[in-house]
Amino acid sequence: MESFLLPCVATGVSQLAVWCLIGATPRGQPWTSAVTLPQGRNGLRARRRAVLSTCHELSLCRHVHHAFMRSAVLDLIPLIAATACHQRNDVGRYSRCKHKLIIANDVTNDPGDRDWLSPMALQAKEVLGCPFDAVADVGYYHGEEVKTCLEAGITPYVARPITSANQKLGLFSKDDFTYDGATDTYQCPAGAQLTFRFDAVEHGRHIRYYATPACGGCARKPQCTRSKGGRRITRWVDEHLLEAMEQRVRRRPEVMKQRKQLVEHPFGTMKRWWDAGYFLMRGLEKVRTEFSLTVLAYNLRRMVNLVEMPRLLAALG
Repeated sequence: MESFLLPCVATGVSQLAVWCLIGATPRGQPWTSAVTLPQGRNGLRARRRAVLSTCHELSLCRHVHHAFMRSAVLDLIPLIAATACHQRNDVGRYSRCKHKLIIANDVTNDPGDRDWLSPMALQAKEVLGCPFDAVADVGYYHGEEVKTCLEAGITPYVARPITSANQKLGLFSKDDFTYDGATDTYQCPAGAQLTFRFDAVEHGRHIRYYATPACGGCARKPQCTRSKGGRRITRWVDEHLLEAMEQRVRRRPEVMKQRKQLVEHPFGTMKRWWDAGYFLMRGLEKVRTEFSLTVLAYNLRRMVNLVEMPRLLAALG
């Protein structure tokens, strides 16, 4: 079964940990008995105290949740075939997308997404136990992350962002230069060849530089570069991995469109339908615990809806 990793933006959640423990549905309709939460400021404080008490009693609840997900989700995979998605801004989630079961989650205070493709993909692979395709938006584009995923047997699909300053200025961008792997050279729009000149390690990345002496007398130089020394092209030593990924993305545009659709279910359910747009906890570990309980509550609701109760109970042992 092929799987996909699909990112979207999500923010904090709050009430699901309480719902998970007291057994009430997000709309307040109980499974066993009615539960009324206090309103206003005192209500918020009471709910926060309840979650704090729960976190204290279940100090290992995050590990308990992961153990639950391993046994429950893996046992239910034959019943619920699906693909995988990731949601994060402050919150990271990987879920199986056909039926939107979250199989891995994390919380981070990093301001960007570019360093989180492989960490979350590896978490998802640990739960799934098999390779899968990882589909992400441009915010996750990072060469080292792509390389790590490929080494782990995960095939990434991440669109390349447009970051060329020259293109914004109307000059030739790197896309206008054609690379020849056989000769290790670039051909410029004027037909000249840029050959390898030197290499360097910049920000931990091994970069190769290409240039040509033809720039001095080239009539198209004003369209190409503002540098008096002529145009240089840089190439990461593993850039062929990014070029292959770009070809995959172009061959399967429907996968990128599917990502935009599938990520809305967990996002909309938790933040909009359940009105869970903030955290009650403070501190990274407490928030991780709170969100882990949120994910547990979400998955329980999904499983109850997707699998008849006898088979669900049998899968849970």
